[in-house]
Amino acid sequence: MEVVDIDIMDISDYVKEMLLRGEVKPISFGSDNKEYHHNAPYKKAPSIINWGILSLEDQKILGLVDYSDDKMKMLDDNTSHINGTSGISLSVVGMDDLYPGEDEYIPYLASQVDFLVSNKIKAQRETRHYGNEYISYQAIKPEDLMSVDVRLFNFLKQFDISKLGEEDKISFVDRIVERYNCLADIAKSMEDKNLNIPLREMSSSNITLDTSYLSELPKVKVIK
Repeated sequence: MEVVDIDIMDISDYVKEMLLRGEVKPISFGSDNKEYHHNAPYKKAPSIINWGILSLEDQKILGLVDYSDDKMKMLDDNTSHINGTSGISLSVVGMDDLYPGEDEYIPYLASQVDFLVSNKIKAQRETRHYGNEYISYQAIKPEDLMSVDVRLFNFLKQFDISKLGEEDKISFVDRIVERYNCLADIAKSMEDKNLNIPLREMSSSNITLDTSYLSELPKVKVIK
């Protein structure tokens, strides 16, 4: 695996430049507010591309997680974990029937991958935590995914590296590197799976990325 060394002060500019080099023509597939959203950490995204979005029960059956029975019992308490161990939490944006002040889940997170899921899957609304939350009790297959969206540019804008203390600087840069390197793994998983859906950088506009290009990018190591 090829690895390139990047100076800590140059990492933000490097990441942005490399991603913009991979921009391709956007792929139209519908309106975002008609699809479900599911957030997941960057590290879990390749597994979702390979296996789909699974409940914790299904993940344990397949050996993807190794939780104890006590841990599973705790996670099945839907007073705190609304989807329990048998459901998958989803959200829908742009709903017009939330009452004033009702909590709404916003899936546009800079820290996680945002999977858009076809609205043809079966899911039921569950408003105890968020007015726009839905739960699916069936596995969401890779072919049910509509796009894989990231907002890494928004994360890059959260801090000015030159103004951070040494400890905060290292922590911030480590998170940049982890997510950037994960993007190559995500793209490779999409290529290997022949998953013909867009991988997009959606911080401020639809920047559709070439998965073939991204999958071949060298990993980054920061010089501290």
